[in-house]
Amino acid sequence: MRGLFGFMAVIMLSVMCVSQSWAWEREMSCYVGEDCPEGQEPLPTYWDEPCISFHLNEVGTTLMDFGVVREVVKASIAAWDLGERTSLKAFYAGETNEDRIGYNPYIKENTNIITFRDTDWEGSRAVMAYTSVTSRISTGEIFDADLELNSQYYKFGVVTENNKGVVDLQNTVTHELGHVFGLDHSDDETATMYWVADAGDTFMRDLAPDDIEGIMTVYPPGEKVASCEFKASYFEKPPYAMDEGYSSDGNCSIFGVRDGKEKNDILWLAFLMTVFILFERRRESDVVRCR
Repeated sequence: MRGLFGFMAVIMLSVMCVSQSWAWEREMSCYVGEDCPEGQEPLPTYWDEPCISFHLNEVGTTLMDFGVVREVVKASIAAWDLGERTSLKAFYAGETNEDRIGYNPYIKENTNIITFRDTDWEGSRAVMAYTSVTSRISTGEIFDADLELNSQYYKFGVVTENNKGVVDLQNTVTHELGHVFGLDHSDDETATMYWVADAGDTFMRDLAPDDIEGIMTVYPPGEKVASCEFKASYFEKPPYAMDEGYSSDGNCSIFGVRDGKEKNDILWLAFLMTVFILFERRRESDVVRCR
């Protein structure tokens, strides 16, 4: 009987493993019926070089000491470090005075920034943060990502036993970084990528099995890893930057770019004459709203 019981236990365990289902989802380059060009299938977004640096805007926020903010941001980035289990490598690269949101297709140097909006928040008051990601619609490859925190309408801080009434900054940033890496919302209530959070919540600080499975699937171990080098010029504000607008619903914004070679030798006069038209076309056809 003991042998039979052991055999049955092995069968049950095997069935449980096979039936394991995950709730994580991929962000897509566009959505059918909303943003996909005619004939274009939506594709999952990803970083071709999964070595991603982030810069924190040096202005910070009046709500928190800048040193505390810096350490919280570092902790949020570190939460996605799974070592050899994934090819994704993310790191904190310092501070910057850059606060421009969006991708400039006319230069190859763009930076991924994390910035607060103590004033002039342009999105819905109900949204804690926006993550703006620029990807190529026809492939899903991500080029740039920027994270904005709604510190005008939400009191960010560090949740402790004696300070439960604030919106935990690490909880929020860790979640938004998942969008940067190409993950959409999850229905797993324990997951970092769960679709809703409230003041006092901290469960998103650390990845749940659902998040880990998702990021390991998107960036499998053994895949190509970039050298993790970056240039100072990446963080200089470029002239005639192609800023994108917000989407006003959802908690993040996704921007898409069409295929086409960047023409570095374009004449400045021609560039200035056409930039407005190109900008308006991109705004109309390439904005993809996060779910």
